[in-house]
Order: sequence, then C-alpha cells, then structure tokens
Amino acid sequence: MPDHDDHDEGSRERKELQEPNPYVIDLAVRLFKEEAITQGDGALIARVSRSEFIDILLERGISPIQIDPNEVTERSREEGPK
Repeated sequence: MPDHDDHDEGSRERKELQEPNPYVIDLAVRLFKEEAITQGDGALIARVSRSEFIDILLERGISPIQIDPNEVTERSREEGPK
C-alpha cells in the first residue's frame, strides 16, 4: 500500500512543474526585450497566457509592442494618405 506522504509529494512536484518559474519568466522577458522572440513565444517559454505575459512586460516597464517608431513613420510615408 503506498504511503500517503508519497502521494502528497508527487502532487506537490506536479504543481511545481505547472507553476511558472521566475527564472524562466526572466529569460522570456529578456529575450522579448532583445526582440529575439514574439509575445506568443515569450508566453510559451514562460508557461503563461499571452495576456499574462503582456501584463508581466508592463509590470516591468517594457512595452509589449515591438515596432520601431521610425518604422511607423516610414510606412506612413510609403503608403501615403488614404
């Protein structure tokens, strides 16, 4: 008969595997900040939803938008008035 403590330990280990790891979240944020990955990739790496990843970025003062303001200006000029 299995020991009850073994069952509790296994449940705790499974829960720890499912919870986001702060070091992995830091890695995902750093990669996103370096524009090496997208929001979706960051969320997958961090094991959180995309909206949670955006919230994490905002809490850390990082814009979730990866577009250069100069690029917006250039696109506007290229496309012209509509």
